[in-house]
Amino acid sequence: MITSTFGGVVRDVVCDRPVRILHSKAEMYASTALGGASVYVLAGLAGLPVWLRIAGGFSTGVGLRYLAWTRDLKLPIPRELAPPVKGAEPAACR
Repeated sequence: MITSTFGGVVRDVVCDRPVRILHSKAEMYASTALGGASVYVLAGLAGLPVWLRIAGGFSTGVGLRYLAWTRDLKLPIPRELAPPVKGAEPAACR
């Protein structure tokens, strides 16, 4: 996860773009790597062979990233950081 996250930060800085992992407008990125790494570690704790750990972690990471990309999945934004919705003023403001 650290490698994919740091690589993405370097890419964004070099390309002079907003750092993708620091804003929630982009689809899930680092959490997909965390999911793949978690499957690998859990498979290791279960005593599965190395090739199965690698296949499980890789397919989980790629599968989650594919779903995030094709279905535009994003991490939730806390309400206090979310942009205001038009016409949704608090009752005290009306």
